[in-house]
Amino acid sequence: MILDHLQLTDFFTTGLGFDLAGALLVARGLIADPAELNRITGSFYGSNPYQAVSAARDRIDALTGLASLALGFVLQGVGYLALLSGRGSTDTGTSEVMVGGLVMAVAFLVALGAAWTHRRLRHVPLVIEMSRRNLDGSRLPYPSSTSLPSRLKALGYEQHHGEHDLTFVRRTTSVEDMFVHVAPLPGSDEPRSRLASEPPLQGE
Repeated sequence: MILDHLQLTDFFTTGLGFDLAGALLVARGLIADPAELNRITGSFYGSNPYQAVSAARDRIDALTGLASLALGFVLQGVGYLALLSGRGSTDTGTSEVMVGGLVMAVAFLVALGAAWTHRRLRHVPLVIEMSRRNLDGSRLPYPSSTSLPSRLKALGYEQHHGEHDLTFVRRTTSVEDMFVHVAPLPGSDEPRSRLASEPPLQGE
């Protein structure tokens, strides 16, 4: 039985599995494949929704990766302490090697599974939150109508032909309204705005 060969020093290999997965997740934000680079560096009018979506994903992966690295180091620390205390078994053999490799692989897959789950749960909410921010960091009462719809499409959501942006956003997310920046009236520098659910302002 596998459990018969488990020992406290297996925390070393378990921690190493989490460390490897954490390093991979953190590196995802630093090493992009050619297709991703093309999307990120492509030219878009006003903004690049693919870059925003990619940055959101990288942040989520990096946070999971850092947590995985921290857990890995803690488990390795437990293994070291167990070894120093003299309570950790130091049995050796083929079975122990196989079990050590198995727990490392399991830890690696658990960390990647946690990253996948974290990304599914947080990707859209993070993109929505990013769409509520002005360039100066201030927070809008609702996501911006100039950024959220295009970012949702970059996430893979399909907008039906002729579908209004607000209808599209309501159908695909929990967002109920959007913030619309409106150009000032001629001869005035006063900024104007409204909600997407409200009728257009004069001059729109």
